Amino acid sequence: IENITSSHRSQPHNPDIANTFFKMGLIESWGRGVEKVIKASKVYNGTTPTFTWDNGLNVEFKSRYPKQKDEKLGKKVGESSPKTEEKIMDIISQDNTITTGKMAEALNISKRAILKQISKLKEQGLLQRVGGAKGGHWLIK
Repeated sequence: IENITSSHRSQPHNPDIANTFFKMGLIESWGRGVEKVIKASKVYNGTTPTFTWDNGLNVEFKSRYPKQKDEKLGKKVGESSPKTEEKIMDIISQDNTITTGKMAEALNISKRAILKQISKLKEQGLLQRVGGAKGGHWLIK
C-alpha cells in the first residue's frame, strides 16, 4: 500500500494487455490510477481514500458529510434545509469551478435540487456565477 500511494515507477504486469487497452482508448496511461483516485477524491470532497489489501486492493471513500444518527431517511418533495445551502457553499469554497452535476453527486441529490438551491443563494446575494458553464467559476459574496 505504501508503494502505490507514494511516488513510484509503474511496471504493468502484462505490457501487451496494457498497451492494447491504451490503443483502444480505455486507459490514458498506466501507473497513474491510484494517484488520480486520490486527487479526484480530494477535489470531490476533500478527503483521501483509505487503501487496504485483503486478497486484493480495497479502496474506502469517506464522506465529508456523515449521516447524523437522528437524520431522517427521506424528506417531502420541495422541502429543503439550510444545511443543503451550507453544503453547497462549502463545496464551492473548496472548488469554485465545480459543476452543478458534481455538486449533485457529492450531496446525493438531483441536479434540479442543486439548481433550485443555487437560485435561492443568488437571490439572497450570497452567490454569483462569473462566466459561462464552461470556463466560468462561482463567486461567494
